[in-house]
Amino acid sequence: MAALAFLMQNSATGLTFGSFGAIVLAIEAQFRTTRTLASLGVSLAVVSLSLLAPFLGTVLVRRVPIRRVMIAGIVLGAGGYASLALVDDIRAALAIYLLIIGPSLVMFGALPSNTLVSSWFGDRPGRALGLVNMPLFITLVPLASTAILAAHGLSAVFACVAVAHLAVLPFAFAVHDGPYAGASAGKDLGAGSGAILIRGEFWLLAIAGGIIVGAGIMKISHLVAIVTGQGHSAETATLLLAISGGAGMLGSPLFGWLADRIGGVGALMANALLQSATFFILLAPVGVPALVIDAVLIGACGAGVSATQGVIFSHLFGPANFARVFGLMSIATLPFLFGMTPLAGLLYDRSGSYALPVAVTIGLLFVAALVLLPLLAAERRTRRSAAFARHKTAAFSKE
Repeated sequence: MAALAFLMQNSATGLTFGSFGAIVLAIEAQFRTTRTLASLGVSLAVVSLSLLAPFLGTVLVRRVPIRRVMIAGIVLGAGGYASLALVDDIRAALAIYLLIIGPSLVMFGALPSNTLVSSWFGDRPGRALGLVNMPLFITLVPLASTAILAAHGLSAVFACVAVAHLAVLPFAFAVHDGPYAGASAGKDLGAGSGAILIRGEFWLLAIAGGIIVGAGIMKISHLVAIVTGQGHSAETATLLLAISGGAGMLGSPLFGWLADRIGGVGALMANALLQSATFFILLAPVGVPALVIDAVLIGACGAGVSATQGVIFSHLFGPANFARVFGLMSIATLPFLFGMTPLAGLLYDRSGSYALPVAVTIGLLFVAALVLLPLLAAERRTRRSAAFARHKTAAFSKE
């Protein structure tokens, strides 16, 4: 099941986010629009993803099979990208990202894939989540998108992404839920979503996680434009996207391992601080070696967020509540996930440089690390309780 979750997660996020970073300039040129509108598509997809995620989380908690949801999402995504290949108006393209691509992402991407892992690995999902969230397609899709774009144009890229969705479809039929799927909810969360939303830990995590994920989306979406704006070639920029994705192959399991060792909160704080350091590299024009270092670090950090958040969800709210918490968190973080990418485009349009949006993002990442501090003690207590329970169970079994 972990292998299938890996394939679904990679297909959803890799095909959409991996292709978008490589084609944002082509969207701006072909649709004759501004950088702000050209970079808005992926943010609109994130908006609908976030709005629908709480509903899907509740559906999964009520035990609608994950397999059915994933199949529907793949078919929807294929239709969305086929439609993008046919339109010639930026408003129509943005509507497709909002109304079709976004819903497809929530139906077979991170939420159901990570919920599937949680249903199989219980309260110690860090390593498994790290493996599932390894961004293989983020490494490959930008290279393929750039080659197809150069040879056949933007519409061909959209058409190929649609076909790739259909190629994944047969594997979704093999998905089935794990033994923890039917576990009872934690006693503190028995009332459902309302009991989650009144907890301060949830909102602190929403602010910090929203900033961290929003910063990663902003950087992937604008990286080609930032690098080419510094005088480097489009080929170099695309190579950096691929390097970043490749680094994520190591970063995801590394942060998953770290989260199991020191806790998800500590791992997420380290992630935020390391990401802020990578943004400093982009404040002024630098050489290719520095950009490679930046790509490696941001790729490792970006891929590690899902695993660390998943561990926090399991520790603070319980494995049985994973899907509901994941869904609610998606909408709670929406202002950051939606806002940071177009905000960067707007600041660029106003200032004529990426120095201002990069500096703003650095400041926000420091804020995220500070916001997480109060959660360290809360997670430490829950980890001790879980370890004590496992020890008692093991001792009882021996007797």
